[in-house]
Amino acid sequence: MTDKRQTAPRRRWTVQPWPWPGDSREDRAKRVARSYRQLVFDITQGRVDDPAGDLYRLDQQWLQYGAFWAIPSQDPYDPSEWVHAADAAHYADVEPGTIRKWAERGHIRVEHDHQGAPVYNIGDLRSNEIRQRNARKRSPTT
Repeated sequence: MTDKRQTAPRRRWTVQPWPWPGDSREDRAKRVARSYRQLVFDITQGRVDDPAGDLYRLDQQWLQYGAFWAIPSQDPYDPSEWVHAADAAHYADVEPGTIRKWAERGHIRVEHDHQGAPVYNIGDLRSNEIRQRNARKRSPTT
């Protein structure tokens, strides 16, 4: 029987450093959203000859900086899959340090691959996301 934890990939992509290091998480999201709004505006004003091509190029621009959430995609992960912190962080849209903290607090399981590197379960990340969402629904807003 093959142990999936031993075959976890190191990393599936390369992300460039964010060009605006002072941006908060919200600033990053706003910057990405504004770029798409600008493209839509330019299209409606007739300034764009190739809307599909420009959209693709804009998607690729943000993908290189790790803003993958703006691009629709199917979930490539199996819930029983074990991945390293970088991939888990990409999946959960958090920093790798947050993944490690969740594991330390017992929110998600951590195992080790055949080289001794920690790996995290995708199903646990999904469950943690659902728990967090439900907790936000129950908490009163101010």
